[in-house]
Amino acid sequence: MLTALAGGVGAAKLLAGLVQVVDPADITGIVNTGDDVVLHGLHISPDLDTVTYTLAGLDNKETGWGLAGETWTVMDALERLGGETWFGSVTRTWRPTSTGPGGSKRERASRRSPPS
Repeated sequence: MLTALAGGVGAAKLLAGLVQVVDPADITGIVNTGDDVVLHGLHISPDLDTVTYTLAGLDNKETGWGLAGETWTVMDALERLGGETWFGSVTRTWRPTSTGPGGSKRERASRRSPPS
């Protein structure tokens, strides 16, 4: 039995390699939840997502994170409707940024003030 502490892309890749040489039933992953957040009323666990997508072979190889083939359609719609989300003491504004040929990514800007 092996236990691995995991958090993020590097740990997901380590676990993906580990299950190639050790029976997956003999591996327990303890995955970071310190970066979890509630966004638009949805609980998001980015490290759990990354580990799950990677082990399932569904991770986005281009970005190194996220689900292969996912779109930002909902985020684009929310941006058109206002673009800000309140997280306790931090307001985050999402805006598109250029990544060059082949796609776009999101940039997060934060400021410490309550929503109006």
